Amino acid sequence: MQRDTSLDSFWSNLKGSAVVLSEKLDLLSIGIIDSCFKIGLQLFLFIWVPLLEETSGTFIHPGAIFVCFMFARLIGAELLDVILIFKLIFFIYNNL
Repeated sequence: MQRDTSLDSFWSNLKGSAVVLSEKLDLLSIGIIDSCFKIGLQLFLFIWVPLLEETSGTFIHPGAIFVCFMFARLIGAELLDVILIFKLIFFIYNNL
């Protein structure tokens, strides 16, 4: 009987990932925070849209709302980058 090498590879990769996460707690905490954010966003999206449809009486496409949320998240991340760059420039300028 031949063993499935792709399944063996999957389990060995999963085991290696678990070892890395147990050694680097910062990476684990970032993963947990990101997962909690995405779970919260999905719950909000899929609970809020039916409530909006009930009150407005029209069909609201959840994909459009999700795209708007992701676009707002992108804009927020880009604004944070700009703010941090200006803070860095200000810090360097004042410490010359």
